[in-house]
Amino acid sequence: MALFLKKFQRIYIEITNKCNLKCTFCPTVERETQILSPTQLSLILKKIEGHTEKICLHLMGEPLSHPSFDSLIGPISFFKIPVILTTNGMLLKNWIIPLSSWGELFQLNISIHSFPDNFLQNKPFSLEEKKQKFTHYLFTLVQHLDFLKENKPNLFVNFRLWNLSKELRWETSLKTEEELYNEMAIKFLENHYRTSIEEDRRIKKNKKNKRLSYRTFLHFDTRFVWPSLPIVSSSKYKVEPQEGTCQGLSSHIGIHSNGEVVPCCLDKEANLSLGNIFNQELSEILDSSRAKTIKEGFKKGYLREALCQNCDFATRFKTHLFKKP
Repeated sequence: MALFLKKFQRIYIEITNKCNLKCTFCPTVERETQILSPTQLSLILKKIEGHTEKICLHLMGEPLSHPSFDSLIGPISFFKIPVILTTNGMLLKNWIIPLSSWGELFQLNISIHSFPDNFLQNKPFSLEEKKQKFTHYLFTLVQHLDFLKENKPNLFVNFRLWNLSKELRWETSLKTEEELYNEMAIKFLENHYRTSIEEDRRIKKNKKNKRLSYRTFLHFDTRFVWPSLPIVSSSKYKVEPQEGTCQGLSSHIGIHSNGEVVPCCLDKEANLSLGNIFNQELSEILDSSRAKTIKEGFKKGYLREALCQNCDFATRFKTHLFKKP
């Protein structure tokens, strides 16, 4: 019986692994630059049709840096699959018109901590100049988003601050430069949306999101380290199962811009490649021995792959199901 029996919540489709920024919280992509063509995207969409609730147009890279992003809207609209778009917001102005009339655009995530990380921190500007630059970025961003919301009132918009300390703090008496920009972002959003973010957060200490207005939220979380394979000869490295689990192959999978299918959206180099969507059917890929072994391990509470065992994000999932095979 085939492994693939139900819809995923989302499938990540990397339309390009190229990015217009170089953030310290994102690892370097070692693969050659890839850009998905409309024809390739159509082939992928045809093969995953009926097998996912939504698609996310990224895995690595900045989706809006795709040189002909608007040419991808047609194929996606044909299959009528809701889209989640994650961006740093720098190129939003280039595509604001097609985005505003795109019926399949369901959710827009903006990583607002990317701007200070690239253009302000450790740069030779005065603090006042840095504040002005960041304020200008935020002002321009919300102007674009207000325009989108006017045309698409049901669009979900999420501002992201995923660079906080383990205590989820952005406000301290002794601020780092990064914490200063986080606090600026909070105050700016409070003023623009006429709400109190910090007060609500103190009441609900473990909450990681704050509603700003209708279907518009601030999401905040701690920084995590991207998984990587251990630097050791593969001939000498024997992977023993370790306790842990993941939502990969359960809630989602990823498809790289070269067609490689991976069980997790954090597998940036396709180290856990299960097959290639360009020359295989999705059911065949997910019915492979490797896919079955990985998923069965997650169900029973253990990690079978070296990449999974070196994943900081996997520690966020707790399990009491660990059993040695």
